[in-house]
Amino acid sequence: MVAHPVQNVKFLVKDNDILGAELIGVVKILVQKIISGNAMNDWFPIIGQYGNCLKPYLELHIPIQYKPIGNGDILPEIELEGRKLFQPSKCWEDICHAILEAYHMLCIIGWTIFHPVKLVREPTKQLSSGGELSLGALLKYKSQKGLRVVMMI
Repeated sequence: MVAHPVQNVKFLVKDNDILGAELIGVVKILVQKIISGNAMNDWFPIIGQYGNCLKPYLELHIPIQYKPIGNGDILPEIELEGRKLFQPSKCWEDICHAILEAYHMLCIIGWTIFHPVKLVREPTKQLSSGGELSLGALLKYKSQKGLRVVMMI
């Protein structure tokens, strides 16, 4: 979804270091090329931090196609076993409901936890008490209700 006007879409190309990946360069694609709706499957030059092409001439392969949100479904139909169709749901809303409904233990694992984030902004289903809280406040709320909350970061 395009949230604000831009001239370019930038792809930052970084090395694969475990700690502190360094910037190799940037690929810029003009938005005018993308919003035409035509499928693009091209190689784009990686530009170094001083605006020069890197040697050897490095390129990034990017297949991309813009689809306006008003043109029907965003995701393609995905057929599952037994000819059932996958029904996409609301990831963050599902996570919020799972936290609210947990009653034995809650374990969150990740490199970072951004505690001020609000998981649900516009609920599609009724949230129980605590659903309007930020992630950090929600975890404290559940902990105060007696739920064991474990965070592995």
